[in-house]
Amino acid sequence: MTPAKINGTTLPALAATPAPVINMIDGVPMADSRNVAAMFSKRHDNDMRDVRGLLGFEDTPCGRHFREATYVDPQNGQAYPHFLMDRDEFALLAMGFTGARATRWKLAYIEAFNRMEAELQARPTASGMMAALQDPATVLALIAHHAQETLAARAEAVEAKAEVVVTRQALAATQAVVEKAKPKVEGYDHLMSDEGTCCLADAARIIGAPQAPFFAWLRKRDFVFDKGEDTLPNARYRKEGYFQAKLVRVHRNRYREQTRVTRTGLDWLRLRWAVGPANKIEAEARGPPAGRPGPLRPTASYR
Repeated sequence: MTPAKINGTTLPALAATPAPVINMIDGVPMADSRNVAAMFSKRHDNDMRDVRGLLGFEDTPCGRHFREATYVDPQNGQAYPHFLMDRDEFALLAMGFTGARATRWKLAYIEAFNRMEAELQARPTASGMMAALQDPATVLALIAHHAQETLAARAEAVEAKAEVVVTRQALAATQAVVEKAKPKVEGYDHLMSDEGTCCLADAARIIGAPQAPFFAWLRKRDFVFDKGEDTLPNARYRKEGYFQAKLVRVHRNRYREQTRVTRTGLDWLRLRWAVGPANKIEAEARGPPAGRPGPLRPTASYR
Protein backbone atom coordinates (compact mmCIF):
# COMPACT_ATOMS: atom_id res chain seq x y z
CA MET A 1 0.00 0.00 0.00
CA THR A 2 1.06 3.59 -0.51
CA PRO A 3 0.75 6.77 1.54
CA ALA A 4 -2.42 8.82 1.20
CA LYS A 5 -3.02 12.54 1.60
CA ILE A 6 -5.86 14.41 3.28
CA ASN A 7 -5.88 18.16 3.86
CA GLY A 8 -2.23 18.22 2.78
CA THR A 9 -1.25 15.64 5.44
CA THR A 10 0.45 12.46 4.25
CA LEU A 11 -0.81 9.34 6.00
CA PRO A 12 1.59 6.45 6.58
CA ALA A 13 1.59 3.63 4.05
CA LEU A 14 -0.41 0.56 5.03
CA ALA A 15 1.53 -2.55 5.90
CA ALA A 16 1.56 -5.50 3.50
CA THR A 17 0.48 -7.81 6.34
CA PRO A 18 -3.04 -6.80 7.45
CA ALA A 19 -3.34 -5.37 10.94
CA PRO A 20 -5.73 -2.77 12.34
CA VAL A 21 -4.41 0.68 11.44
CA ILE A 22 -5.85 3.71 13.25
CA ASN A 23 -4.48 7.18 12.49
CA MET A 24 -5.12 10.40 14.39
CA ILE A 25 -6.65 12.87 11.89
CA ASP A 26 -7.39 16.37 13.23
CA GLY A 27 -7.70 14.94 16.73
CA VAL A 28 -10.06 12.10 15.67
CA PRO A 29 -8.98 8.41 15.56
CA MET A 30 -9.81 7.16 12.06
CA ALA A 31 -9.60 3.89 10.12
CA ASP A 32 -8.74 3.60 6.42
CA SER A 33 -11.08 1.85 3.99
CA ARG A 34 -8.07 0.22 2.29
CA ASN A 35 -6.98 -1.34 5.57
CA VAL A 36 -10.54 -2.40 6.41
CA ALA A 37 -10.85 -4.14 3.05
CA ALA A 38 -7.53 -5.96 3.55
CA MET A 39 -8.42 -6.99 7.11
CA PHE A 40 -11.82 -8.43 6.16
CA SER A 41 -10.62 -9.93 2.84
CA LYS A 42 -12.86 -7.61 0.83
CA ARG A 43 -12.25 -5.87 -2.46
CA HIS A 44 -11.58 -2.21 -1.86
CA ASP A 45 -13.94 -1.11 -4.60
CA ASN A 46 -16.72 -3.07 -2.89
CA ASP A 47 -15.91 -1.33 0.40
CA MET A 48 -16.08 2.02 -1.37
CA ARG A 49 -19.46 1.05 -2.82
CA ASP A 50 -20.76 0.13 0.64
CA VAL A 51 -19.57 3.43 2.09
CA ARG A 52 -21.22 5.40 -0.68
CA GLY A 53 -24.37 3.41 -0.01
CA LEU A 54 -24.25 4.42 3.65
CA LEU A 55 -23.73 8.03 2.65
CA GLY A 56 -26.92 7.81 0.62
CA PHE A 57 -29.09 7.25 3.70
CA GLU A 58 -30.41 10.58 4.94
CA ASP A 59 -31.27 9.21 8.41
CA THR A 60 -27.71 8.12 9.25
CA PRO A 61 -25.06 10.41 10.73
CA CYS A 62 -22.61 9.36 8.03
CA GLY A 63 -20.60 12.18 6.54
CA ARG A 64 -19.78 13.55 9.97
CA HIS A 65 -16.41 11.83 9.94
CA PHE A 66 -16.45 9.83 6.71
CA ARG A 67 -13.78 11.65 4.72
CA GLU A 68 -12.94 10.93 1.15
CA ALA A 69 -9.23 11.17 0.31
CA THR A 70 -6.93 9.96 -2.45
CA TYR A 71 -3.86 7.78 -2.70
CA VAL A 72 -1.43 7.22 -5.57
CA ASP A 73 -0.86 3.70 -6.89
CA PRO A 74 2.92 3.30 -7.40
CA GLN A 75 2.40 0.82 -10.22
CA ASN A 76 0.63 3.22 -12.58
CA GLY A 77 1.03 6.58 -10.84
CA GLN A 78 -2.72 7.22 -10.85
CA ALA A 79 -4.73 8.60 -7.92
CA TYR A 80 -7.60 6.59 -6.48
CA PRO A 81 -10.17 7.46 -3.82
CA HIS A 82 -10.48 5.90 -0.38
CA PHE A 83 -12.40 6.74 2.78
CA LEU A 84 -11.30 7.56 6.32
CA MET A 85 -13.83 6.75 9.05
CA ASP A 86 -14.20 7.18 12.81
CA ARG A 87 -15.33 4.47 15.26
CA ASP A 88 -19.06 4.96 14.54
CA GLU A 89 -18.64 4.91 10.76
CA PHE A 90 -16.43 1.81 11.00
CA ALA A 91 -19.11 0.09 13.12
CA LEU A 92 -21.77 0.88 10.49
CA LEU A 93 -19.58 -0.40 7.66
CA ALA A 94 -18.47 -3.56 9.51
CA MET A 95 -22.02 -4.36 10.67
CA GLY A 96 -22.62 -6.38 7.53
CA PHE A 97 -19.38 -8.40 7.85
CA THR A 98 -20.21 -11.80 9.36
CA GLY A 99 -18.37 -14.97 10.36
CA ALA A 100 -15.78 -15.94 12.98
CA ARG A 101 -12.94 -14.22 11.10
CA ALA A 102 -14.96 -11.00 10.78
CA THR A 103 -15.76 -11.03 14.51
CA ARG A 104 -12.06 -11.46 15.35
CA TRP A 105 -11.08 -8.47 13.17
CA LYS A 106 -13.93 -6.35 14.58
CA LEU A 107 -12.57 -6.95 18.09
CA ALA A 108 -9.06 -6.11 16.88
CA TYR A 109 -10.31 -2.80 15.47
CA ILE A 110 -12.19 -2.00 18.69
CA GLU A 111 -8.97 -2.55 20.67
CA ALA A 112 -7.04 -0.34 18.23
CA PHE A 113 -9.65 2.43 18.56
CA ASN A 114 -9.56 2.09 22.36
CA ARG A 115 -5.78 2.42 22.45
CA MET A 116 -5.80 5.51 20.25
CA GLU A 117 -8.63 7.14 22.23
CA ALA A 118 -6.84 6.41 25.53
CA GLU A 119 -3.72 8.05 24.11
CA LEU A 120 -5.80 11.03 23.02
CA GLN A 121 -7.36 11.39 26.49
CA ALA A 122 -3.92 11.28 28.09
CA ARG A 123 -2.80 14.30 26.08
CA PRO A 124 -3.34 17.69 27.78
CA THR A 125 -6.00 19.79 26.05
CA ALA A 126 -6.28 23.55 25.81
CA SER A 127 -9.55 23.51 27.76
CA GLY A 128 -7.99 21.27 30.40
CA MET A 129 -5.05 23.62 30.74
CA MET A 130 -7.37 26.61 31.06
CA ALA A 131 -9.41 24.81 33.73
CA ALA A 132 -6.23 23.92 35.62
CA LEU A 133 -5.12 27.55 35.50
CA GLN A 134 -8.31 28.53 37.34
CA ASP A 135 -7.04 26.65 40.40
CA PRO A 136 -4.77 28.91 42.51
CA ALA A 137 -2.91 25.91 43.93
CA THR A 138 -2.09 24.67 40.43
CA VAL A 139 -0.93 28.13 39.36
CA LEU A 140 1.29 28.43 42.44
CA ALA A 141 2.73 24.97 41.79
CA LEU A 142 3.49 25.91 38.17
CA ILE A 143 5.11 29.17 39.26
CA ALA A 144 7.18 27.35 41.89
CA HIS A 145 8.26 24.73 39.36
CA HIS A 146 9.21 27.40 36.82
CA ALA A 147 11.07 29.39 39.48
CA GLN A 148 12.95 26.28 40.58
CA GLU A 149 14.00 25.49 37.01
CA THR A 150 15.02 29.13 36.47
CA LEU A 151 17.07 29.19 39.66
CA ALA A 152 18.72 25.90 38.74
CA ALA A 153 19.60 27.25 35.29
CA ARG A 154 20.99 30.44 36.83
CA ALA A 155 22.99 28.43 39.36
CA GLU A 156 24.49 26.38 36.55
CA ALA A 157 25.34 29.57 34.66
CA VAL A 158 26.94 31.11 37.76
CA GLU A 159 28.90 27.92 38.38
CA ALA A 160 30.10 27.87 34.78
CA LYS A 161 31.11 31.53 35.03
CA ALA A 162 32.91 30.85 38.30
CA GLU A 163 34.76 27.99 36.62
CA VAL A 164 35.90 30.40 33.89
CA VAL A 165 37.06 32.88 36.53
CA VAL A 166 38.93 30.13 38.36
CA THR A 167 40.55 29.07 35.10
CA ARG A 168 41.66 32.63 34.38
CA GLN A 169 42.98 33.03 37.91
CA ALA A 170 44.77 29.73 37.58
CA LEU A 171 46.40 30.81 34.34
CA ALA A 172 47.47 34.08 35.93
CA ALA A 173 48.83 32.31 38.99
CA THR A 174 50.41 29.41 37.12
CA GLN A 175 53.89 30.81 36.81
CA ALA A 176 54.13 31.98 40.42
CA VAL A 177 52.72 28.73 41.81
CA VAL A 178 54.93 26.53 39.67
CA GLU A 179 58.06 28.50 40.50
CA LYS A 180 57.24 28.51 44.20
CA ALA A 181 56.46 24.81 44.29
CA LYS A 182 59.27 23.64 41.99
CA PRO A 183 61.86 22.96 44.76
CA LYS A 184 59.19 21.18 46.82
CA VAL A 185 58.05 19.06 43.87
CA GLU A 186 61.58 18.10 42.97
CA GLY A 187 62.17 17.16 46.59
CA TYR A 188 59.21 14.79 46.47
CA ASP A 189 60.18 12.96 43.29
CA HIS A 190 60.85 9.89 45.39
CA LEU A 191 57.11 9.70 46.11
CA MET A 192 56.33 9.19 42.43
CA SER A 193 56.22 5.62 41.12
CA ASP A 194 58.15 4.38 38.11
CA GLU A 195 55.00 5.02 36.05
CA GLY A 196 55.01 8.66 37.20
CA THR A 197 52.02 8.49 39.55
CA CYS A 198 51.45 8.93 43.28
CA CYS A 199 48.64 8.21 45.71
CA LEU A 200 46.25 10.92 46.92
CA ALA A 201 47.93 11.22 50.32
CA ASP A 202 51.32 11.81 48.67
CA ALA A 203 49.68 14.26 46.24
CA ALA A 204 48.50 16.29 49.24
CA ARG A 205 52.05 16.30 50.67
CA ILE A 206 53.55 17.39 47.34
CA ILE A 207 50.99 20.17 46.88
CA GLY A 208 51.36 21.26 50.49
CA ALA A 209 47.71 20.71 51.35
CA PRO A 210 46.43 19.46 54.71
CA GLN A 211 45.26 15.92 54.05
CA ALA A 212 41.74 16.08 55.58
CA PRO A 213 40.68 19.34 53.83
CA PHE A 214 42.31 18.09 50.62
CA PHE A 215 40.32 14.85 50.58
CA ALA A 216 37.10 16.69 51.48
CA TRP A 217 37.72 19.15 48.64
CA LEU A 218 38.34 16.32 46.15
CA ARG A 219 35.02 14.72 47.08
CA LYS A 220 33.11 18.01 47.04
CA ARG A 221 34.36 18.80 43.54
CA ASP A 222 33.50 15.27 42.39
CA PHE A 223 37.08 14.64 41.38
CA VAL A 224 36.84 11.38 43.34
CA PHE A 225 34.08 9.33 44.95
CA ASP A 226 33.88 6.62 47.59
CA LYS A 227 33.08 3.05 46.60
CA GLY A 228 33.01 0.88 49.69
CA GLU A 229 36.41 1.23 51.31
CA ASP A 230 38.01 2.60 48.14
CA THR A 231 38.27 6.18 46.92
CA LEU A 232 38.15 6.14 43.12
CA PRO A 233 38.63 8.83 40.46
CA ASN A 234 35.74 10.25 38.46
CA ALA A 235 35.68 8.63 35.00
CA ARG A 236 35.71 12.05 33.30
CA TYR A 237 38.98 13.14 34.92
CA ARG A 238 40.51 9.71 34.51
CA LYS A 239 39.75 9.93 30.81
CA GLU A 240 41.43 13.35 30.68
CA GLY A 241 44.60 11.82 32.10
CA TYR A 242 44.63 13.41 35.57
CA PHE A 243 44.00 10.20 37.51
CA GLN A 244 44.40 6.45 37.20
CA ALA A 245 42.79 3.57 39.08
CA LYS A 246 45.21 0.80 39.97
CA LEU A 247 44.94 -2.48 41.86
CA VAL A 248 47.38 -2.58 44.78
CA ARG A 249 48.04 -5.45 47.14
CA VAL A 250 47.28 -4.62 50.77
CA HIS A 251 47.71 -8.17 52.06
CA ARG A 252 49.05 -11.45 50.80
CA ASN A 253 45.84 -12.35 48.96
CA ARG A 254 43.93 -9.08 49.20
CA TYR A 255 43.85 -6.29 46.64
CA ARG A 256 42.17 -2.89 46.59
CA GLU A 257 41.64 -0.24 43.94
CA GLN A 258 43.66 2.89 44.56
CA THR A 259 43.46 6.32 42.94
CA ARG A 260 46.79 7.37 41.45
CA VAL A 261 47.53 10.97 40.44
CA THR A 262 49.57 11.48 37.27
CA ARG A 263 52.16 14.23 36.86
CA THR A 264 49.67 16.10 34.69
CA GLY A 265 47.01 15.61 37.35
CA LEU A 266 49.40 16.85 40.03
CA ASP A 267 49.90 20.17 38.21
CA TRP A 268 46.16 20.36 37.52
CA LEU A 269 45.27 19.81 41.19
CA ARG A 270 47.99 22.16 42.43
CA LEU A 271 46.62 25.07 40.40
CA ARG A 272 43.03 24.50 41.49
CA TRP A 273 44.03 24.09 45.10
CA ALA A 274 46.15 27.24 44.98
CA VAL A 275 43.39 29.51 43.66
CA GLY A 276 40.67 27.93 45.81
CA PRO A 277 41.04 26.28 49.22
CA ALA A 278 44.66 27.39 49.72
CA ASN A 279 43.65 31.06 49.57
CA LYS A 280 40.88 30.46 52.10
CA ILE A 281 43.21 28.60 54.47
CA GLU A 282 45.80 31.39 54.23
CA ALA A 283 43.13 34.05 54.86
CA GLU A 284 41.88 32.22 57.95
CA ALA A 285 45.46 31.87 59.21
CA ARG A 286 46.07 35.61 58.78
CA GLY A 287 42.95 36.47 60.78
CA PRO A 288 40.49 39.34 60.16
CA PRO A 289 41.69 42.57 58.50
CA ALA A 290 42.82 45.43 60.73
CA GLY A 291 39.90 47.32 62.26
CA ARG A 292 37.50 44.39 61.85
CA PRO A 293 36.75 42.43 65.04
CA GLY A 294 37.40 38.72 65.03
CA PRO A 295 34.93 36.07 66.18
CA LEU A 296 33.74 36.40 69.78
CA ARG A 297 35.40 34.09 72.24
CA PRO A 298 33.68 33.02 75.47
CA THR A 299 34.85 34.83 78.61
CA ALA A 300 34.17 34.28 82.28
CA SER A 301 31.16 36.59 82.16
CA TYR A 302 29.51 34.38 79.47
CA ARG A 303 30.04 31.12 81.31
